[in-house]
This record gives sequence, structure tokens and C-alpha cells, in this order.
Amino acid sequence: FFVCIGTGISAAVVQCSITQNRIQKDNIKLQLFDKRYQVYKVVLDSKTLLKRNNWGRYVLLKGNDISSQMIDIEEKLYNATQLSVLLFNYTITQKMLGVNNMFCRVAEKYKQLLIVGNDLLKTQEDKFEFTQVLSKYITSKETVDDNIEYINQVKAQFPEVYIHIMEFSASCDDYLAFIEQNNIIRDMAKEIII
Repeated sequence: FFVCIGTGISAAVVQCSITQNRIQKDNIKLQLFDKRYQVYKVVLDSKTLLKRNNWGRYVLLKGNDISSQMIDIEEKLYNATQLSVLLFNYTITQKMLGVNNMFCRVAEKYKQLLIVGNDLLKTQEDKFEFTQVLSKYITSKETVDDNIEYINQVKAQFPEVYIHIMEFSASCDDYLAFIEQNNIIRDMAKEIII
């Protein structure tokens, strides 16, 4: 009788430990998925932020929110890059280093654009003049690349600002091209599956 009870208890303990082990494995998979997805989402968020062709309209509507988004994405990308070493294979980790470096260039160009804008548009008259040019562009509902009149007007009236706008735009294009060429989003998506 005691042997049967002992064997039954042992079987129940083994069954509980097997179930507990399975639950722990599933929990680890979910935690791993969650961490990998956070890294993946940061790359997607950075792409979404820079893919906007309507910066003028967006800044007009959101104000300084764009600066806080840039800083936030820059910080999150740095942290995600460090975390990717533990979560992804070597290839994805190397791509994440490239993504982080490219976004740092974009953020630097954005900061330079803000500094130049503040330095060159000091007077109310300069700000008003620039706002007039910008408002024509905004009401045109065209992208910066499509609105040649806007580009020529900024180039003629505000050459320093124009240079920095174009440098920022080029760094955004380089970043987006880097992401597409390296297929990092596709590669990460394969890794985050549960």
C-alpha cells in the first residue's frame, strides 16, 4: 500500500516538474520575444520618423515634439544596439551597430539644422520671411523634393539654412537606404517569432 502511495506521489512530483519545466520554457520564450520585439520596434519607429516627406507640416502641427522624438529614438536605438548583442545573432548585431551609427549622423545633422536655424533666423523679420516661404510650401501639400519653387526660394533667401536642410534630408535618405539594403527589419522579424 505504502509503495503504491509512494509511487503515485513520485509520479505526481515528476509530472509537476515536467509541467513546471514546460511553463518556464514558454515563459522564457515570451520574455525573449518581448525583448527582441522592443529592439525591432525601435528600428521601425526610427524608420517611420524619418520616412516623413512632410517635415514642414509635421513640425508646424507638433512643434518641438519632433526634437524630443529624435532624442528619444537616438537613446532607444543606442540601448537596443547594446541589447541586441545578447538577443540576436552576430549578423544582426553588426547591422544594428550600423543602424545606430547612421541614426547618430541623422541626429547630428538635425541638431546642426536647429542651431543654424536659431543663429540665422535671430530677428523677427528673418523669422517672418522664412515663415512666409515655409507657409507657401505647407499649403502646396507637396513634398520637399517635389516643390522646386520652395527649394529655390529657400536656396536664394536662406542659403545656409538650405545647405543644412539638404544635408539633413540626405542623411535621412542614407539611413533609410541602409535599413532597406541590409534587410535588418526582415532579418529581425525572422528572429522574433515565438
